[in-house]
Amino acid sequence: KEFNINQDTHITALSLLLAMINSTNNNEKRIPITLVSDPTEENDTECQELGMAKLDLQEVLSKGTDHVIEDVDVHNLENEEVIGYLTIVIEGLDSLRQIQNS
Repeated sequence: KEFNINQDTHITALSLLLAMINSTNNNEKRIPITLVSDPTEENDTECQELGMAKLDLQEVLSKGTDHVIEDVDVHNLENEEVIGYLTIVIEGLDSLRQIQNS
C-alpha cells in the first residue's frame, strides 16, 4: 500500500513523522505495522491481526540510496516469535531527509 504525505493537507502526519525521526528513544523511531487477514467472501468474519512488524526510520535514513528495500521481521502477537518477513519498499528518501532537517 502506498502512503503519501502532502505538506499542505497532512500537517499532523508530517509532524508525527518528524517527531519519530528526531526522537532519541529507539522505540519511537520505529513505525509499527500490524498485519491483518482480509475476510473472504464466503467468510463474513472481521479482519484478524496476524502479526506485528516495526520499520526503523533511523535505519532507513542511514541508507545512501533513494530506493530502499527493507526486509522486516514479522512477530507473533502473543510471544514475539518471528513468523515471517515483510518486504517494504521506500521511495522518496530525499523527502525523509528534508523532514529530518526541517
